[in-house]
Order: sequence, then C-alpha cells, then structure tokens
Amino acid sequence: MVSFYNMANIPYMEGKGGVPFAATNALGPLAAFAARRHYKRVTDHLFSKLPNTIDLWYNTPYYGRVNALGQLVAPRQNFLTYSMSDSFIALDFVFDAFQDFRTFLERAMTHERTGLSTLLGRVVPQKGYTDPIVKYSAYALSIVYHFNAYIINSSAILTTPDHYIKEFVKFLSTIREDFTFSSYYASSKTAINSTGLAIDLHDWDRSDDTKKNEVFDHPEFYRYVQVAANFGFRVSQHAPTTLIADLKSKPMAIYMAQYGIGSVDTLFASHFETAASLDFQLAVALLYEGYQQYQYQQEFGVDTIHCVEVGTLFRCALSVNITSTQYKLDIEEVPKNKFVEKYLHHNYIAPYIEQIKYLEFTKDGRRPPNYNSFKKMYQIAVNAEVGTFSGGSLFGDASPSTTQMLIQKYYNNAAIYQSKSSKIPHYFQKGARQPTSSKNLLTFKEGLSTLYPTQVGGTANSSY
Repeated sequence: MVSFYNMANIPYMEGKGGVPFAATNALGPLAAFAARRHYKRVTDHLFSKLPNTIDLWYNTPYYGRVNALGQLVAPRQNFLTYSMSDSFIALDFVFDAFQDFRTFLERAMTHERTGLSTLLGRVVPQKGYTDPIVKYSAYALSIVYHFNAYIINSSAILTTPDHYIKEFVKFLSTIREDFTFSSYYASSKTAINSTGLAIDLHDWDRSDDTKKNEVFDHPEFYRYVQVAANFGFRVSQHAPTTLIADLKSKPMAIYMAQYGIGSVDTLFASHFETAASLDFQLAVALLYEGYQQYQYQQEFGVDTIHCVEVGTLFRCALSVNITSTQYKLDIEEVPKNKFVEKYLHHNYIAPYIEQIKYLEFTKDGRRPPNYNSFKKMYQIAVNAEVGTFSGGSLFGDASPSTTQMLIQKYYNNAAIYQSKSSKIPHYFQKGARQPTSSKNLLTFKEGLSTLYPTQVGGTANSSY
C-alpha cells in the first residue's frame, strides 16, 4: 500500500535522498526556520486533500481556551472523566467519544482489517487532560518564593499582609514576569491538553518533527484521519497522533447531547469557567502561601531607632551623644480563613489585580488605550461591589463579577486580529493590541467562526 504522500500527490520526496522532516529545538535559528517552513508547507498541502485537521501553532492556538464571547476559559474539573486503567483524563463527552474510537480500531486490528497497529499499537492514550492550575501554581509560587528571599535578604520588615502584598506588587514591576493565571494560561506555556479536549496517542515532544515522518508516511494514515473524523475528532497538524475534539462536528455533537450540551455556547457555559475569576482566586491563595512562608522564616524583625542628642557645645563633636534603641517587630500571624475572608473581597484584592495586569500589559513597552476612562469605570465597579466575595470553583463556585469581567475585557490576553493582506483570521499569541491601519480586531462572531468552524470531516466510510 502506498503512503498518503503519494495518494495526495504531495511533493514530499524531492530528489533521491528525499527531504524528511528534520526540525527540532536543537537546531540553530536559520536551520530551524527552514525546517519548520518545510514542515508547514508540506503538511498544508497534505491536509488540503484531507482537511480534517487543526493548526494549533499558527491559526488557532487558543482553541478550547476561548469561548464565544472572546473570554479565556478553563474546564471545570467536576466535568472530567478519569480512566482507572489508562490513567488519562478528558471532559466527559470527549472521553466517551475516544472510548468508542478506540473500541472500533481495536476490533478492526483484532480481525486484521487494518495495519494501524504498527502506528498506534494498542491505541492506548498516553496523555489527556493536564491541570493548568497545577502547572501555573508551581510557576507562580517560584516568583513568590523569589520575592520572599529578596525581602529576607534586605533590611525591609513586612509586618502585615497589606504591607506584604504592596511590596510584592512593587517587586513584580522590577522582574517583568507574568503573574496572573490568565496571562500564564494564554501563553505558550499552556498546551491544548489543558482544555480537556485533546488526547495524545504517542508521548513524544511535539517540537521534534523527526518523529512525525513515520506517521505521515504510514500507508494507512489517511484511514486513521478518516476514522478519527467519524468519531468527532480532528488531527493536530503539528502533532498528528494527537486527537482534538471537533466541537462543531456532527459525530461529536451526539456525544455532547448525551450530557445536555446542545451547542458550543452551552458547552462553555456549563463545562468551563472564566480565567478572570481564577485570577482573583489563585492570586489570594498564592499570596497567602507566600505570606505564611515569609512569616514562618522571618518570625519577627528588629527595627533600630537612632536618637541624636546635641549638648550646648554643639560645634564640638564630643558634645554629641547618639543612642540606638532596638525594637522587636512581630510579623502578624493570620489564619487562612481570615486571610481569604478579607482579601477575596473585591475592595481588597481587585485594586491589586488591576495593578498586576497593568504591569503585565506594559512590560513589553505597550501602553493601554484609554486607561484613565477604564480606571474610572473599574473603580466604580469595585465600589459597587464592596463586600462582594470573589468566588469561583476554588472558593464557592460563584459567577464572574462585573469587576472581573471588566478587567478581563480590557486586559484581554486572547484578542483576535485579522491582517488586511490575508483572508484568514489569525490568533496572536499574546496581548490585547488595538486595531491599527494594518490589523482589524475581529468581532466575537467572526472570532467564533475562526476558532470553531463548521466540521469538514465525519462523513468518510470508516468500515474495514
């Protein structure tokens, strides 16, 4: 059986030795650029013949992380299903679809109706959902602990949580690193597995293109993609053994309907929560952890007051008496429930979150547009929500507040733009850059159609 390259008339083999995919992170910049461009050109051509794919690197990096309103969202963990035998996790309807996909292929392999066993083995998932909060917490705590070390090595003594948080925000302005969950979640540090919509059949480095040659050159790769489509999955263009739930496909809609999900809008409303609400919750949790560690390590501080007494012969140095008195400064101990009760209210945490988001936005030299107008509107919302609890999945499962939604919309980490020179909208990796003469900000409707286009697969004959 010939490979899919030949079936699709793809110019993969160029010359006697051929041009296999060779890009890895170990290559130098020029060599890596040329190798990545070759991979992109060849796979673009390949999947133009079999369009049931998704490009998470260039076209839709925020797939599954942005809802129909353009808001960053993360899956609610109570809608995840766990496999005890394979130790993989996915959203409930994705889990069911994959189980049927696997059963179908294993039955075909058992009856020797397909040779995909040489590519997929026993169709055992190697990776499913990975919790973005766990990875983010490790990343953010490293910043908090770095701040603690900095303060302990300095002469400053922070005796209260208020003082600690204020100094921490000042510290962030010096290191120019993202700290909020939404900024981390929108960055390249977070992959498609954080959405609960993806399942990896091979556990390898997605940036290593050399491992993908055997996949694309397999004689039944075409059939593999078709079978995936019949169960509502797309194949990742840059990781061809990664299956991603196609939220607009008819087969996947059947699995979604079994859980009362009638549309993409319903899915994001029920199974996901906004990253903005997590910004507030996680910031409070991390700052409490940091303050506790600081209080434990420092225990107390010593402040020295110098008193200068000048005698009548003030021109003579011998008449000047300097006395120094040291005072013990106790660092306030605050129980977790008291800390959370105080700082998770909007009038305490909201101003700090806004300051941190401003620092994240401006660290690359950008200036937020119409900032004074936004700040006035934001302050009005904060004042109106004095005493309001910033709940969510971690603390009470409350809906996002006006304050949270305002800050998410203004400091949008997943803004969608379209170049005038291209008919294809693109998702930029970072930032909420404003429309310019060369770029137009897409409407939410246009953005939704880009992220979740009408399914193109799921109609192929998958029988063997």
